[in-house]
Amino acid sequence: MKNTEAFLLFEKGRFTDALKASVIAINNKESAINETPYEQCKLVLATWMNFTGRKREAYEEVIGLMRLGLDSTEIRDTLLLIMGARSDARDIPFIFGLGTGRSGSTSLTTALSSIPNSYFSHEHPSIIPWKNGKAIVEWHLLRLRF
Repeated sequence: MKNTEAFLLFEKGRFTDALKASVIAINNKESAINETPYEQCKLVLATWMNFTGRKREAYEEVIGLMRLGLDSTEIRDTLLLIMGARSDARDIPFIFGLGTGRSGSTSLTTALSSIPNSYFSHEHPSIIPWKNGKAIVEWHLLRLRF
């Protein structure tokens, strides 16, 4: 069942209220997450946070969607926007580090993130399915270039 109240609030630009209505409907099992504007609200709010200088919060909002198992072109494009996707990024070197649990990878990411005009991430959650995962693989390769 589509959550009409949440969509009406979203259409009126009342994104926080639409998000709250979506969460209530999801928690009460009245609507599935994809039957509400939950994803759209989170993306609008993340974009607003990004443009108001709250990049880390914006990034966490989008990653939160991915951790829920949600995947769409809009989610991936918003994450690239927040990361500061650049067309000239092909010539910029990148560091790719791997570590086991409790190896210091979080500390390394934090230290590297202090480098000006750089971007470092840790444990991106976009899971690649066995079937029809080509678009997600291509997105991850694109993401690594930024």
